[in-house]
Amino acid sequence: MQAASVQTGSAAANGARDAEMLRRVRALVEDSERKQQRELALRVAQVIRDVNSQREADLVKIDRSLGLIQNNTGVEAMKQRELLNYLVRVSQKQ
Repeated sequence: MQAASVQTGSAAANGARDAEMLRRVRALVEDSERKQQRELALRVAQVIRDVNSQREADLVKIDRSLGLIQNNTGVEAMKQRELLNYLVRVSQKQ
């Protein structure tokens, strides 16, 4: 009887140790998951910042390029207008 009661007591103690170990493991896993989620959130935020920075830089380049194109187009239009005016004047003299 004593052996059975000792086995029952040690089984209960083992069960309590197992439950405590399981609780610790779960706590460690949850902590690890929280850390990974925070790290992922930081990385995603960094990627978003990088993409937005690159987008801003690209928009500035596009704006500059469009400005150059507009200037060149304006200059060419002015040259064409001057040429047309010259041709009109020359044709009227004849």
